[in-house]
Amino acid sequence: MAKITVDNLRVVFPARNRAAAVEALADASLRIDDGELACIV
Repeated sequence: MAKITVDNLRVVFPARNRAAAVEALADASLRIDDGELACIV
């Protein structure tokens, strides 16, 4: 069983002083199992 799971993550920054919103992530998924190390920057 995974210790950390992220499914279908979507991140959108709303428009501010620009014409449209900015989509930073679209449909991102991540699974970190026991004994695995992950560094997300």
